[in-house]
Amino acid sequence: MNTTRKAPKDWTTWEDFATCYDLVLFNQTPNLVSRDNKTYDEGVLYEWIEQHTQNCKSDLARYELENLQEDSKEYKAIVHEHGENPECNCEPAQWYAIAAGDSDVKFLNEKFDMDIFYSDVLGLHILPVYHFGTSWDYVNLSINA
Repeated sequence: MNTTRKAPKDWTTWEDFATCYDLVLFNQTPNLVSRDNKTYDEGVLYEWIEQHTQNCKSDLARYELENLQEDSKEYKAIVHEHGENPECNCEPAQWYAIAAGDSDVKFLNEKFDMDIFYSDVLGLHILPVYHFGTSWDYVNLSINA
């Protein structure tokens, strides 16, 4: 594993990102609930769902399609990219606790289309990872211009 740290402007892979942050694999994340409430509506998985549905590209595309004319250029572009009935099929393969401050999280979510969120249940930031089984030096970061 390459441990050379690159500046964010030079990041192209998940490994570039990971060498700059302390990450702890924490796959029990979706099973954790608050101490005073034994239901999942107060758990970390619920916190992720709340955060994710606000930013999921498929969900956003579905909402946009509802407000566009079918013969419009924008409608056709969205259908070409997401299909006629976009649905969120996002399912994290792994969960990591990430040592990052609020400003870093905002930057990472905006610039690299990550889905990092703060968990009130855990009192720390959580990074859901949607790719599984591939070395991170082969997985490209999704970069927003």
